[in-house]
Amino acid sequence: MMKSERMIIGMTGKMIPLMVLSVLALLLCLSCGSGSDGSGDEPDVPKEQPKLQINIYTPGHPVVTRADVGDVEGEKAEMTIHKLQIWVFEHSNGEKVAYLEDTNPMAQLRDTTGGAFLRGTYQLIVSNKFAEDRPAVDVFVLANGNQTGLQTFGENTTRNVLQGALMEEGCYGLTTFQTSVSETQGLPLSGRLNAAELGGVAPVLYVKNTVTVVRSVSKIRFIFSRNKPDAEDEGKDDLHITKIDLDADMLPNSAYLFLSGQYTPRVYHLPDGIAYNSLKTLAEPVSMTINQCATPAKYAFVSSLTGQEYENLINSGITQNELTQVGRFYFRESDRQMRGTIYYRIEDKTTNHVDDRKATFKMNSAGDFSRNHTWIVYGYFAGSDNLQITSVKITPWEEVPGDNSHEVYNW
Repeated sequence: MMKSERMIIGMTGKMIPLMVLSVLALLLCLSCGSGSDGSGDEPDVPKEQPKLQINIYTPGHPVVTRADVGDVEGEKAEMTIHKLQIWVFEHSNGEKVAYLEDTNPMAQLRDTTGGAFLRGTYQLIVSNKFAEDRPAVDVFVLANGNQTGLQTFGENTTRNVLQGALMEEGCYGLTTFQTSVSETQGLPLSGRLNAAELGGVAPVLYVKNTVTVVRSVSKIRFIFSRNKPDAEDEGKDDLHITKIDLDADMLPNSAYLFLSGQYTPRVYHLPDGIAYNSLKTLAEPVSMTINQCATPAKYAFVSSLTGQEYENLINSGITQNELTQVGRFYFRESDRQMRGTIYYRIEDKTTNHVDDRKATFKMNSAGDFSRNHTWIVYGYFAGSDNLQITSVKITPWEEVPGDNSHEVYNW
């Protein structure tokens, strides 16, 4: 007996089992379907995670680094960034949008103009909803935040905490002097944007304004020289700087780590009702010998010099042992007209007479010691026993006619 099986005739005229044909038809139907759920919709294609691009810029320093200078070594350390942190918050409610931490930022930041400027671009992952809503944002950038005396900041740090973060007395104050730059910590730098608008098209948006990141501290250098005596007068007298004092009410007891908004020259951010220092001795070199120079007045600032040229001139004088540096100091910013007193001693070795004298120094105006400034106090004896003092703050971009006080923001 033959096995019973229903058959149909195929297009080729061959007999094809109906069961096989049914399977083929089912497969054909499945292959024609466009959705896995049979609804006919297009299948979900994974979308690229949206990102928010932040452009940062930090002034470096206009000084050519000299590895063999001794006292002025560390200019490169002043601009080195060891760690960079970026927080983005929604401006309207302070909700965190994104956080990024870079522990090797010098590989990311582009060194331009011989180290005068550092620029970098970072992309932070954000949510799809944020990319769709595109709200205004607040951006905080902190470099070298692992400073002695500063609180710890991390991924979960809120906007309120960053806004209220203070550099208090144990951090670049007068309790313990910061006279050099830590090779592992560097100097603290910060930058901030408020209510920044977004540009771009998803999946890559960007903050329209660049974040300027600058040092949250400023620097003072005290430099001295004296005229080289004639051969017949050699050894007849001696000159010494005995003490350098900073007047009372000059340095606030705390300052905000971040400004209240975007950085502009001469802007500062201090707590309301802040107290200031009492009289403070910065240095007591006592018997330190002042280096000699045939014409010490040549190291006084003249308007034909740029900021970089003047810094190079001072550094060169130290290298050639024509100038003596009595400490460098890194301090928090101040809104006061910084001033103080230099005490010096003149000893006549032929009569053993000792004459103690003093000379004052001061900045040109209040606000000259806001963050990211360098201030050089140069004192010299030029053919007399009186100490000539020039206080110099330099800008490498423009000169102010008739103003003997100049500014430098990049160092």
